[in-house]
Amino acid sequence: MTGDAYVSSVAIDRLIRDLFFSLLAAAAVIFVVIGVLFRSPRIGLISTLPNITPLAIVLGYMGWRGYEMNATNSLVFSISLGIAVDDTIHFLARFKEETKLSNNRSLAIQRTLEGAGKAIVLTTFLIVSGLSVMMFSSFVPTRRMAELVSISLVAALVGGLLLLPACLALFWKQRSSGNEQSVVHDAQTIGKHEPP
Repeated sequence: MTGDAYVSSVAIDRLIRDLFFSLLAAAAVIFVVIGVLFRSPRIGLISTLPNITPLAIVLGYMGWRGYEMNATNSLVFSISLGIAVDDTIHFLARFKEETKLSNNRSLAIQRTLEGAGKAIVLTTFLIVSGLSVMMFSSFVPTRRMAELVSISLVAALVGGLLLLPACLALFWKQRSSGNEQSVVHDAQTIGKHEPP
């Protein structure tokens, strides 16, 4: 078989397949880099579920809406992965800082949600608000791209602020406390005994 329509169809199928393989390779590299960056393979594994969740939600949403898988729509998965990883790195970096200040895992998660969580929510709200303008476009691919990216942003928010803390609460290996006290408690104690 030959002809412009057939050749274009084959080219698009190959493009989508190549995009998915590159997406899988990028995901594997990102998880390895996260593990190396935080010096813990456990963190790399913990970050897997929150980062994969937006991809699964977007794929399910596309099936529910009846959107076909084309080159434009498949780019959303790369954007979803990038945003989810960004949220994950922000959350994990703050969590590591909080665990150094306190050996209480639940307290560290709470403080991370209060600190980095607010920034993640605000960033997501601002980007979704900016993209919502594109949903009024008369050009269907632009409108659909804005819709799918907005869904992926909300899904990344769910993964970063619900699933990631839950995974940390379940799988994070807490240091043995022994007779050690937290740095914050020590600083407060020293401050109380200092002369005015």
